[in-house]
Amino acid sequence: ALTGELLRRHTTFSESDRAAIVKAVLNHGSKPNSKDDPLHLIGLVDADRLENMGATIFGRYAQHHPNVPILDPVRIHKVPGASWRDIKVLLWELDYTAGWADETGPYILRLPAARALGKKRAAKIRRLIDDIKKEREELGLWPDYPKFLL
Repeated sequence: ALTGELLRRHTTFSESDRAAIVKAVLNHGSKPNSKDDPLHLIGLVDADRLENMGATIFGRYAQHHPNVPILDPVRIHKVPGASWRDIKVLLWELDYTAGWADETGPYILRLPAARALGKKRAAKIRRLIDDIKKEREELGLWPDYPKFLL
C-alpha cells in the first residue's frame, strides 16, 4: 500500500505500470530468475542483490540472524543441508550471496552493469572467506580440525 501511494504521489507512471512495480516490490525475492521477468523486475532484483553483496553484508546478515553462528568450526562454510531458508552459519549465506555473480544459476545478476559490480563484490566476499580459512590454518584448525576438539 505504501509503495503504491508513493508511486501515485511522486511519479507519472500509469496505473498499470504502478501496479506492475508494486507487484515486483512485493514479490522480488520469492522466485528464481525467469526468462519471462519484465525489465523493471530484473532491475529491482539486481539492485537488491547488489545492496546485499555490499560491504555491510556481514552486519546485515548478523543483524537478521543473531542466533546463527558465523562459521562451522569443521567445514567453515560448506555446511550440509544449508539453504537460504535454513542457513546454518553466516559464512554459508555469504558464499551463497557471492554466487549471484556466477555465470549461471537460478538466482544470478542479469543486467550488464549489475554483473560487473557483482563480480567485484563477490570477489571481496570470497576473499573474506579465504582469509578466515587462512587464519584458521595458521592456528592448525583448517583444513583438518583437531579430533580432540570435536
